[in-house]
Amino acid sequence: MKRLYLIISTVLLAGVASAQNELYNNRAILHINTGCVVTVNGSLTTLSSGGFTNNGTLTVTGNITNNQMMLVPNNGTLEFTGSTAQSVNGAARYFAKNVVINNAAGVTLNTTLDVDGLVTFTNGIVTTNSEAMVFTTNATVAREKNA
Repeated sequence: MKRLYLIISTVLLAGVASAQNELYNNRAILHINTGCVVTVNGSLTTLSSGGFTNNGTLTVTGNITNNQMMLVPNNGTLEFTGSTAQSVNGAARYFAKNVVINNAAGVTLNTTLDVDGLVTFTNGIVTTNSEAMVFTTNATVAREKNA
């Protein structure tokens, strides 16, 4: 049986990409360019050994597990668009520029979500448990409808 091993050292996304079930980043450098949209039809996991930069739009329908230290928010947008409850998990805080909550089933924060730009509440409720959604001095909030 032939096996093909692909080691990705750098992934530069220049258009629209879609991943199925889970995007698992273990040692790769994942960079979403300005104007690009990446849709993960499932969960996103980033390990401490991987690199991640979002200057475009990342849409996730599943859970996010972040184990990578994120020191800056980059310039992109993180969209929660699942049809079942979603969560943010992991050993490290997730730092985003803009966040869109568009999931009627809601989003639960099991690790801190730092936001440095616009948070848009389109549909759904954010449950914080022992963690929090932290708004920097640059952050603002928009509500599109009662959720």
